[in-house]
Amino acid sequence: MSLSMTYTFVPTVTPVEPLAGSFSPASSRQNTFNVCELRAPRFCLELPVRFFSSEGVFVGDCINVSESGVLVAFDQPIDVWLEGQLTATLPDGNISLKARVARVDGRNAGLSFRLQCEAEKLDVQKLLSLAKREEQQA
Repeated sequence: MSLSMTYTFVPTVTPVEPLAGSFSPASSRQNTFNVCELRAPRFCLELPVRFFSSEGVFVGDCINVSESGVLVAFDQPIDVWLEGQLTATLPDGNISLKARVARVDGRNAGLSFRLQCEAEKLDVQKLLSLAKREEQQA
């Protein structure tokens, strides 16, 4: 079986706040939307996950997944930059991926995958395939 992935990037504009004290009042009122961020497409996926780290085990539910990471709603707060193993049970078996907490918003955390081998890339493809199937059935 061969899995393939087409990269599609969605440009989004992120507002940039001027640094305090470094701009005149006139220039600080100027439009500062000048940063373009490219993101991989996200697919909704409701799936219980566990994140094993040096600070303990964090339990949560996957909200969405992309080829670069997942958004998870955890049961408790989690720290940014924490690294560990993200595990989930899929219909065709378990997966375990090395991940790092890239951003936190309350109890929601964006984890980026730290893929090290082809087997882990295939596990991400399994997640994406499951998410796409669930979106089509909804």
